Amino acid sequence: MTNPLFYDIRRVLTSKSVLILMALMIILSFFLLTAFSVTTVSQGPSTQVFSWYDSNNSYHFLAFAWNGYGQPLDGVTFDINLTVFQTNVVSCPSTTSYYATATTGDSGVANLSIFAPVNPAYSVCIMASAEGTSFSQPMYLPYVNSNSVEQNSTSPAPIPPGQIVAQDDDPVQTVSASGSSGNAVLLNWAGAYGAPPTNYSIYYDFYNASQPGLNFNPNWSESNMTYLGNMTGYLEMLKLPPIPSNIDSNSSFIALGVFSPNGTAVGYIQSLYTQSYYAPPASQVSVSQGNTIVLGFFQGIFGLFIPLLAILGSYNSYGKDRASGVLESVLAQPISRRGLSISRFVSSFSAMAIATAVAMGVVDGIFHYYTGQFFNATLLLISAGAFFVELASFIALMMLFSRVLKSSGLLVGVGIFLFLLFSLFWSILLDLVEVAINPRSVGSFQNLVIAEYLNPAQFIALVDTYVSHNLSSGGIGGVGGLLITPSAYGITIYSLVATAVLWIGLPLAGFLYLAIKKD
Repeated sequence: MTNPLFYDIRRVLTSKSVLILMALMIILSFFLLTAFSVTTVSQGPSTQVFSWYDSNNSYHFLAFAWNGYGQPLDGVTFDINLTVFQTNVVSCPSTTSYYATATTGDSGVANLSIFAPVNPAYSVCIMASAEGTSFSQPMYLPYVNSNSVEQNSTSPAPIPPGQIVAQDDDPVQTVSASGSSGNAVLLNWAGAYGAPPTNYSIYYDFYNASQPGLNFNPNWSESNMTYLGNMTGYLEMLKLPPIPSNIDSNSSFIALGVFSPNGTAVGYIQSLYTQSYYAPPASQVSVSQGNTIVLGFFQGIFGLFIPLLAILGSYNSYGKDRASGVLESVLAQPISRRGLSISRFVSSFSAMAIATAVAMGVVDGIFHYYTGQFFNATLLLISAGAFFVELASFIALMMLFSRVLKSSGLLVGVGIFLFLLFSLFWSILLDLVEVAINPRSVGSFQNLVIAEYLNPAQFIALVDTYVSHNLSSGGIGGVGGLLITPSAYGITIYSLVATAVLWIGLPLAGFLYLAIKKD
């Protein structure tokens, strides 16, 4: 005969809601892959601006922004001025009649147009700003001379309508290929009138040289270079080809060129120093960095789903049976009210603890794959203990409410309210409190600690603060709040144990009392 406790554990563990949440936690664990790939951090936006004239007294600009991995950036604002060229000017003019501004969207692209009379002596000044920082490109030579195709021309005539001008004359940028081995470059260009450069070709050639520019071939073309790939849009990231055996990697160059469908070079053919562009791949995260990443993941992602797992699991194991009257038929069997109540609590906790342990095991496996070691055993056990406290407290709370509320719908509503209050809206409430006092003051941080003690879903945050000495700024996965001495804010091993006992013991005692003494 099946042991009732084992039966209840299997029943909870195989329920759809628990299985779905466990699968979701495991799937979310794989988002750690990007965090573990490389330690390289983007150093801010890189930009490129293309422009063209449309013969209707309008100058158009196509601006791009991307991070160090070649990914498009939104929220980068471009301010562009057209001004008559002056010598010895090294900064952008503060005001001009010919001015436009625009901000990039999700695609990392911004479009700007300036209506201005035709003038072959225009210079272009570009300022880009993002995340509170800004940088400006200096005053350029006359606009017509910025055109690479017209580089050696002495004609003062403006560029032909629709012909693309690269404002920094550099269609090649270096990027770090996040999560992949090898080296990569980002090429950027636009077709006539700003059209996407579909089917533009990229070619390359290696050559040995003792200094930049030596042996540079001004007659490079598709016929004497090697095909690398095609442009499929304005930005194209390509993995660099391996350096041939007859090329000295310490004193050689790779020439890269972008060619239009008719074979015409559309920009300077760039010579890149192989020793710089073929640097070793970015190092993987260290064990200490990995520990920090995982702790933040536990607090942010698992800290969100553990309460929901407990609420849904305890409802399925006890609350639903209580509201529907199924428990009364179970009590007709040779089992006491005390035995049934304790069995359902223990089985709910055991099943969801197993689900949590499986998800944490997946995280530990990812950690081992990238670092060659397992996650710090002490930190793993401490985090698991914090999650188990949260599980037990929310299970006890739901079972307590199931003895008070007889409506299944009302019980579900209370469960949703508990989740929204403790897991989602708590940080908003804390922000409102901080606004009322002095934000980021010592008092506000002390209030944050007090608020975490009052919220069972924040127990993992308290434990994380105790271990890392970093007080989160609040909210899900908040990081970088303040380095503190935990004991100075009342976070000690004794206060943590007492909090765990109270959050589990009080609702559990109330539940058992009502289950045993009351109908």
